[in-house]
Amino acid sequence: MIVAPLVYLVVSQAAPGTITDKDITADKVITKDAAEEAAKDEVKATPPETTTTAAPDAPAPPPASPWKYTLGVGVNGAMTRSTNVVGAVDGTSAQVGAIVDGTANYVHEQHNWENLLKLTESFTRSPAIPSFLKSADELRLQSTYIYKLKAVPWLGPYARGLGTTSLFRGYEVRGADTTIIRNFSDGTSETLLKPAGNKYGTTKPFEPTLLRESIGMFTNPIALPEFTLKTRLGAAMQHILTREGFAVSDDSATPEVEYKQLVDSTQAGAELGIEMLGKAAENLTYTASADFFYPLYESTDSPQDGLENLQTNIAAKLSVRLSKFFSLDYILSLKRIPIIVDEWQVQNGLLVSCNYTIF
Repeated sequence: MIVAPLVYLVVSQAAPGTITDKDITADKVITKDAAEEAAKDEVKATPPETTTTAAPDAPAPPPASPWKYTLGVGVNGAMTRSTNVVGAVDGTSAQVGAIVDGTANYVHEQHNWENLLKLTESFTRSPAIPSFLKSADELRLQSTYIYKLKAVPWLGPYARGLGTTSLFRGYEVRGADTTIIRNFSDGTSETLLKPAGNKYGTTKPFEPTLLRESIGMFTNPIALPEFTLKTRLGAAMQHILTREGFAVSDDSATPEVEYKQLVDSTQAGAELGIEMLGKAAENLTYTASADFFYPLYESTDSPQDGLENLQTNIAAKLSVRLSKFFSLDYILSLKRIPIIVDEWQVQNGLLVSCNYTIF
């Protein structure tokens, strides 16, 4: 009698057509429909699987340019006013000048191509000669290609082109009446009397112009910030281009002042160049160069013989940087070009310059 009620109780707890299962962890009975709903909720709760894509590599920076450029401008000047000063002429003395320095250099592996532009101008006025006359006037263009040998990088061949000229007309003014004699290239001459203070034209713009092409071997045995030494030795062709101007060729034994007419010429020979530069201190730099050319062939007859034909050009500069924009500079230039003037041309000066580096 007890078994019948127990069978009824078990049958009444199971709905017809359903499947029962027991949750082992919670000891609960879950229907098939509830299990499907739970599975759907689990799918919704699970975040979608994300796919990580690797970012593309950043582009490599462009290689450094083999070209390096510099350009600097400097100006200088001075003015003095004298009145009733013992030993001085009353009046105003003034000097103004400018220097432009530019480079464009190409360096790639064993190839070096160095390009230089330099313009130096200076004009002076004094009470005795109340006109601004040029005391310095030179435009210099230079291009040098050198190939450094792999085994000996401080040695190799070079090719060089050089051009120098002036930009303004040249005049001479004398403080006393002077008789001058102009000797022309055709052998004739002319005598003139120039009153004191009058300007006498000697050369035209771009006169004389010197062009030189050379090839040979270079050596750069020392290359330090404090001291760098460069040398070269080679063969060269040189051309002097004129515009019928005149240069002083005075005979000190006569009271007159003689001038000779300049003529075009072509020369071939050997050249030797030496250059030294460096930084002696943080604000002290120096440069010095010596250029020699000895002609073995000349298109025009020369009165000089032997070493008298040697052409020399020496230049030096010592610069003390006073501030970012100001420097104290000593400049020296020594030239002797017998085909033009058989005398040493000397220029030197101490200048306070205002400098600005454009790039």
